[in-house]
Amino acid sequence: MKMKRRKSGFTLVELLVVIAIIGILVGLLLPAVQAAREAARRMQCTNQLKQFGLALHNYADTYKKFPAGSGGTGAPTATVLHNNNRINAMVGLLPYVEESALYNRIQSPQTFGATNYLAGGSQPWDANYELWGSQNQVKGMNCPSDSPVGDPRGGRWAGGAAATTSYSFCHGDHMTGVRDQGAYQRRGLFGTRSWAGFRDITDGTSNTMAISERCFPKGDRSVFGHTVQNMTASLQANPALCFAQTNRATREYLISASLSPYRTAGTRAYDGMPIYTGFNAILPPNSPSCQIGDVNSIGVMTAQSWHTGGVNVVFADGSVRFIGDSIHAGNSGSPESLSGPSPYGIWGAIATINGGEVANEAQ
Repeated sequence: MKMKRRKSGFTLVELLVVIAIIGILVGLLLPAVQAAREAARRMQCTNQLKQFGLALHNYADTYKKFPAGSGGTGAPTATVLHNNNRINAMVGLLPYVEESALYNRIQSPQTFGATNYLAGGSQPWDANYELWGSQNQVKGMNCPSDSPVGDPRGGRWAGGAAATTSYSFCHGDHMTGVRDQGAYQRRGLFGTRSWAGFRDITDGTSNTMAISERCFPKGDRSVFGHTVQNMTASLQANPALCFAQTNRATREYLISASLSPYRTAGTRAYDGMPIYTGFNAILPPNSPSCQIGDVNSIGVMTAQSWHTGGVNVVFADGSVRFIGDSIHAGNSGSPESLSGPSPYGIWGAIATINGGEVANEAQ
């Protein structure tokens, strides 16, 4: 009798079991892969910030001062466009991050279209000034964990967007004085037409923040990147009112909160207004940001990042440290102080440069 030879192979049930096991293994492995990728992105972000820390020291070695958080030339006239004292420290740091060619062009007279521009650059919102556009994007200015969203002004900017940055300069632990009018009351390393030197950092360079992160939004109402506008003047007396504008569970602003459609953190890499490239240490890292009025008004500009649990910070000694959301930040409901120790705990203390004593600088 002939024996029937059984064909080898998987049954349908066996195949489904194998697929299910593979799916479970992939599901277990995916978070680990994502965590490893984020760790690599965070390391690259840290390395970029170290370059800016080194650039700050090289700049200070050359000019004996740090660059201003917002400075430049005067207001525009009928025939010439100046930059209205709105250029931030990024421009001064360009030669020290291997961008001398771009810096030299900015510091030279330019003509774009039918418009003539003086040396020093135009207003940072001028979409016809090509050097502010994304065609001249400096790669090291964007953290790889971030997804850049540029100011969509059109004009001569390539792709209709401005150059962007994930990094912002420390304006201290208070709201007052972020505008370029009257005498600026400086408590942080950077300010409006305010150039601090090493001798001003009496708290020690290793205890004083210089640069941190302010990430781009990934949603229309994301707490990260966006800023609430048109808050009441009570915000200055009680910064914790900013928390009431958010849904803490979803990390989104409430529908009732007034948000600008395009004025988000980092969307203009060279604009010195804090809503774009500044932060103050009033609310803890990764908290919301709020302004009393529009883009030109004072407010709470919070350091933020898409890294889990905190933000990267460059200190005045050039070191980079990861500051967690849980850092001691004092009483967020305290009004700002213009003299003495910061009311915002360790977070506020490392934002000041001279023990909290104010330095008045005339314009």
